[in-house]
Amino acid sequence: MCVRPAVLVIAGSDSSGGAGVQADLKALDHIGVHGATAITCVTSQNSTHVRSVYPLSPGAVLDQADEVLADLRVQAVKCGMLYSEGIIRAVADLVEDRRIPAVVDPVLAATSGGRLVKDGGAAAYMRYLVPRAWAVTPNAHEAEKLLGTRVRDRAMAGRAARAFVAAGARSAIVKGGHLGAGRQVVDTIALAERGGRVRVERAVSPRRAGEFHGAGCHFASFLAGFAARGLPPDRAFHLAHATLQQLLRGANRQGRGPRFLVTPPQRFVVEDGLTPVRSAIAWELAEAVASLCATLPRDLVPQVGTNFGYAAARPRTSRDVCAVDGRIVVSEGRPVAAGPIRFGASRHVARILLACARLAPQVRSVCNLRPSPSALAAARRARLKVASFERADEPRSAARRVKTMSWGTERAISDFQGVPDLIVDAGAVGKEPMLRVLGKNPADVLRKVARLH
Repeated sequence: MCVRPAVLVIAGSDSSGGAGVQADLKALDHIGVHGATAITCVTSQNSTHVRSVYPLSPGAVLDQADEVLADLRVQAVKCGMLYSEGIIRAVADLVEDRRIPAVVDPVLAATSGGRLVKDGGAAAYMRYLVPRAWAVTPNAHEAEKLLGTRVRDRAMAGRAARAFVAAGARSAIVKGGHLGAGRQVVDTIALAERGGRVRVERAVSPRRAGEFHGAGCHFASFLAGFAARGLPPDRAFHLAHATLQQLLRGANRQGRGPRFLVTPPQRFVVEDGLTPVRSAIAWELAEAVASLCATLPRDLVPQVGTNFGYAAARPRTSRDVCAVDGRIVVSEGRPVAAGPIRFGASRHVARILLACARLAPQVRSVCNLRPSPSALAAARRARLKVASFERADEPRSAARRVKTMSWGTERAISDFQGVPDLIVDAGAVGKEPMLRVLGKNPADVLRKVARLH
């Protein structure tokens, strides 16, 4: 049995269970990573306020960390509430000595407004820990306090992210939830590249009403978990962003304050033990699946569920096609991946992509949706190319030799005399009508799906 990679969480405890190490452990488990802890502080708090903070000594924090590191296969560290300059310095030394990727979430204040760092903590972050960070993840307010400069719009966020990289961080994400009150939230990442260059990317999501307790903890823990899985900072950023958006859709109110994030019972995981090429395919699909679950209207999910597949180059069997094991289903009102992302997970998706490989080899990814009238109308407005087939036209001799999905896909592409964007399957008795979105890769499929709603 494959041992899951571990992340050492060095952070404070939240007695309400919505943030802190409690949120970190839930987030890591959701993506199939083991979470171990070194507690820095015990807090007395709930969803509305922080009553008190009881810090541990730097030595007590390091004792916990040393015992974990001596035994577990720790592949990344996630730093949350560190509270004092002494703890920050001790953790910085630990990260440097062990050479482990560290995601630094510089927690300065709670969502409810309580202070979670002593005087001098912001300067200590910049002096000792940011220069050793694999990624640093402040929100706009935290970036202002750390850098001593204004961060009030997207351009300022970009300059702030660059400043953290200039200070030594390998990457820096300035979260945009506190930037303005528009309809969109823009998160900005700066990435250190060779030759001293810095690349800036952004991720956009719809602004959701209200506040969320522990969202920053979840996001940083997702980053650390994906770092432990071997993803580079830019891929980890986009996948963590998409995974967080999915959880924000299902947040609920546990107390009288901000809403808490709820991790669904299904884990969002990718199979281990893949070759580098197949691992890249699986993680690219994982990012797309997370984005799809975060944005797809539930009325586009068929009764039998949605699946999303991505084939290796020149696929020959279903083992060459990666998909969601168990499909994407609606759970508690939102789409979720019901099982892991792995090769050979769906013969249904494989038949479609293997048929495409014969007639349209540039098509390597597919997603199935419910063909609602509004989606088909949107496809016409977007001028997407639509092909179709009727199951009633399938010859009995063909049904004995090949499966309907193979025959139908080949029939639709042949009749269309080109490569369509969509294939409409009208269904039959006992067979639900289906809309299949084709693309060169998962990102291409996502762009077409976005035009349907």
